[in-house]
Amino acid sequence: MRRRARAEQLSLFKTTRSAVDTRGMEGAGTPPFDTDVAASYLGKTILVGVTYLDPEGATIRREQVYGVIEAVSRAGIVVVLRGARAGTVITLPPHLTAIRPAEPGVYSLFATGESVDHPDLLSTWRVRQRATIH
Repeated sequence: MRRRARAEQLSLFKTTRSAVDTRGMEGAGTPPFDTDVAASYLGKTILVGVTYLDPEGATIRREQVYGVIEAVSRAGIVVVLRGARAGTVITLPPHLTAIRPAEPGVYSLFATGESVDHPDLLSTWRVRQRATIH
């Protein structure tokens, strides 16, 4: 019996397979979904960078993680993380246009000091907090 990878919350991203929280993401409307492109991402190593912004657009913090894409559907992009967060499962919004090929090379993660050798794909996100109305 295959053990399920441990799920952990990655800041504002949902980590369950059934829910993707894009609230507060810039340009988080329903994107076009190309099943052929989605299928080409399966099994690829992806490096994900997330910048969290306050309501005015100032940077609060940045995170970087990497892992292997396990599933891609209109429900989201499921990534099983490797490295310092090995075994954690995150689900990214199903925005295929937010993923691009990585240039060959070694990528360094600033927070953990880890090196990622030749990832296949890159994805960057900006998550803006909503203003609070008092």
